[in-house]
Amino acid sequence: MNRGSYSVNMSNTMNYVYRKCGLSHIPNPLLNTEIEKIILEESLITFSTYYPYFGKITVDEVVDAVPHQKGFFYLKPAVPELTIIGVSEMYRNNSNNGLRLQEYADYAFVTSPYDLEALQANQNVASMGNFPSTFLFHPPNIIEVFPKSSHSSNRTILFVTRFVHPSHLMTIPLSLIEQWKKLVEYDVKISLYEILKHYESTETPFGTIDLKIDSWSSAEDSRTSLLETWENNYAKEPNRKKIYFA
Repeated sequence: MNRGSYSVNMSNTMNYVYRKCGLSHIPNPLLNTEIEKIILEESLITFSTYYPYFGKITVDEVVDAVPHQKGFFYLKPAVPELTIIGVSEMYRNNSNNGLRLQEYADYAFVTSPYDLEALQANQNVASMGNFPSTFLFHPPNIIEVFPKSSHSSNRTILFVTRFVHPSHLMTIPLSLIEQWKKLVEYDVKISLYEILKHYESTETPFGTIDLKIDSWSSAEDSRTSLLETWENNYAKEPNRKKIYFA
C-alpha cells in the first residue's frame, strides 16, 4: 500500500470510528458533527503535539520585525490556516556561506522558571560556538531571537516549524495510522460516553438498538496509557528524522 492508493482523511477516519464504536446504525447528523468536532479539536491537536506536521518559515528581519520590540519577528506560514505548535531549528542567511545552522532551543511554551533556566543553559552552551544564537517561541506566531542587536546584519532567517496537521488529515503518515486511529477512538468514546451513558437504547429505522457502552468507561485509562507510550518513544528518539511537508 502506498500514499497513491490510500491516505488518511476525515472520511475513512469517521468510518473507522463508527465501526469501532458500534455507531454505524445510528443515523444522527448531530452525531456526525460532534464526532468531527472531537477529531479536529481534540485528537488532531494531541496527535500533532507528538507527531507534528513539519514545515519551514523564512523570516525577513526587516519586513517581519515586530514594531518597537527588538529581536521579535512574526512567523507567517505559507498556508495561513496552519497553526504553529513550536519551532525546532533556526538557520541564518550568511552572505559568505549561505544558510548556516544555529545553536537552537526547542521551547513551544514557557510555563515555568525551569524552562527559562533551560533556555539560559542553552544560551551558555551556544556562546562557546561560532554562531551563539538561539530563540524563544511566543504563541501563536512570534519568535524572539537571541542575541539581540540594534541593527540586522543578516537579511533572512529560516525556521523549522512544527504545525498542527491540516484538517484534511492527509499529511498524517501511513506509518502512524494505527496510532492515529487509537487516539481518535479513545477521544470519541470519552466524549460521547458522557452524553450517551444516560440512554440504554436508541430508536433507529432498523428498530431499537441497545447502546452497550459500559466498556467505554475505560477509554480514559487507555488514552493515558497510549500517550505515556508516545512520551517514552519521544524520549528515546529526541533527534528522530523529521518529515517535511511544506
